[in-house]
Amino acid sequence: MDPTLGTRTLLCLSLASLLHLAWATCEASNLLQLPLGTLGALEGGRDSHGKADAISLSSPEFSVLLPKLDAKMEPLTVFRMKGDLDCPPCLQMVRALRNTRPTLKHPGVIHTGILLPEGADNFDGWVETARKLRLLPMSFLASQDLQNVKLYFWANVEQTHPLIQEIFAPLLGQYGKYIEIKRFDAAAEIKKVCSHYKANIQSFSNLTGELVKIYESQELVDSQSDLMRLFLLYNYGGAWIDSDTLLVQSLSPLLEEDWVGYMRNFLPNNNALSSSKPRSKFITAWLGHILQLGVNTTRYAYGPFSLDAMVREIQRSVANSTFRVLPGCFFEGVSNKGARAADEEIPKRTQFFNSTSLELMIRRRNYIDPRSRNHSTFGYHWHNQWGKKVEDSSMADAAEKLYCELLNIKLK
Repeated sequence: MDPTLGTRTLLCLSLASLLHLAWATCEASNLLQLPLGTLGALEGGRDSHGKADAISLSSPEFSVLLPKLDAKMEPLTVFRMKGDLDCPPCLQMVRALRNTRPTLKHPGVIHTGILLPEGADNFDGWVETARKLRLLPMSFLASQDLQNVKLYFWANVEQTHPLIQEIFAPLLGQYGKYIEIKRFDAAAEIKKVCSHYKANIQSFSNLTGELVKIYESQELVDSQSDLMRLFLLYNYGGAWIDSDTLLVQSLSPLLEEDWVGYMRNFLPNNNALSSSKPRSKFITAWLGHILQLGVNTTRYAYGPFSLDAMVREIQRSVANSTFRVLPGCFFEGVSNKGARAADEEIPKRTQFFNSTSLELMIRRRNYIDPRSRNHSTFGYHWHNQWGKKVEDSSMADAAEKLYCELLNIKLK
């Protein structure tokens, strides 16, 4: 079945107000202040004229938070921070959202995936690739509302490819109906994009050809991956989660909103975590930004740098923003003791695959355990440690064992 996924102009931050409650109430007054900005049935959310529905929030609890959040929204003034973003208000927001009762208008969609270099069976320098790529699907199965949310894994190879088989063979027997592996066909996705995109295209006699040229001109897989997620979110909506991320609790309170995840002050989003309704103002603005750039082979041009430029546009006109920027604690982990539970330990990303003591390993496992009732995050982003071996008694090793236990899965 071919799912019809149903999860520079100005942007519109929707969840983004979240960011401001967390950031603006931190004691460090000069904190960076950003406004926060499914297959098949999931392509809904539009009226008969193809216009997006008015913004509707996933839960009444989240709706109640908005006035307080919006009151804290201010334009960006600086790209620097004093102190950090790990202050308790961010933790309080994560926990408040955990207690929401989201009602998704459409089946929820979470996208992830990989683009292998042409003709390659693996990536240069990567070790234990399948084992690492399996962690996100396992965390999805262990943490998400499987009756309402589905994972789509996109790749530029067939499902029969040895790497894809190694990743998913232990999972699909029991959990195949919750995960769909999709072949990413850039030309087909671009054609679908162009069948809907209508704004500001007078200068392009062949819009499809222009986007194909932009995509095919990219020698870096990173840049093609930035474009891939843009096309998928435009066509189908949903949340894109990079494959070097663990999901910790249900994303349902955040789905059906337009947002990007904050990473650091000089690069608000590394394009690892983004969400959009299909053909929303946010994703349409992002696409327009790409078309204005044209062919550009600079690394990150179509992803982090484009989103950075869009955030700067928001700072000039917050009222016309189209997405929101979520605080770092939502996915990036926090170090402040006041922003995590007493029995948790959040390792630096460079320590994710490193062996550690039993006590630390247990505390780190607690941070990502889906069974916790006191989460301080929605996910853990371990940032591209693909060349490191998975050591015994590391957080990665503990996560794998935890998911195997929860899912009743045995790995060879």
